[in-house]
Amino acid sequence: MISAVYALPRLITRPAAAAAAVVAVLAVRAASPAEVWGVPYGSVEVVSSAKWFRWYAEQRRPNELIAVNSDDEFYATALPIPKIHYCYLDPDQLACRYAPHYAFLGITVSTAQFLDLDRPSHSTAAFSASGNSGGAAALPEC
Repeated sequence: MISAVYALPRLITRPAAAAAAVVAVLAVRAASPAEVWGVPYGSVEVVSSAKWFRWYAEQRRPNELIAVNSDDEFYATALPIPKIHYCYLDPDQLACRYAPHYAFLGITVSTAQFLDLDRPSHSTAAFSASGNSGGAAALPEC
């Protein structure tokens, strides 16, 4: 990867050489799928909830969907669902201990904050204002 950065100025002036270099790198990566730097291909494990998300998307409902403790690996975000919320139950508050800034940014919310999301309240205003404050602020308690 580092060699590609150093070779970049020369490869820009020679597009054929750049294309050959890209093909060579991809061929080496594809030939070694088990390596860390390789590109794995082949069959993948089927996501069990994918068929239900596809079914829901085919309904063409205009309302939002709340996926609770979903195992879809965010597959539903690629479907034509107007709005999807992911809800992961965290009774031990592991997410807050792991990434306390998620609460500050509004990525993780408490049950009370989630119930107030549709109302113009101080919590949503605080989330939108926190991104524009430009200064350091204290992280909220979880």
